[in-house]
Amino acid sequence: MTEPVPPGPNAGPLQVKMEQEIRKYYDGPLPPKEAAPHSGPICEFFFGYDVRKEAERVLGEDEKWKQIDC
Repeated sequence: MTEPVPPGPNAGPLQVKMEQEIRKYYDGPLPPKEAAPHSGPICEFFFGYDVRKEAERVLGEDEKWKQIDC
């Protein structure tokens, strides 16, 4: 996803190939295929995930972590 597909007649097959590779590791939503590099949808995809918030949520659900006073 960090290598944009150049527009033109070969764009379709390249997009399919890239998506197949991505789907080996990720099954969530992807930015629109027409999104330009460094556009809002691309930046949100790469930088919108809040790992700290997710970790706090997961740890908050685990009873043993609630007992530790940090």
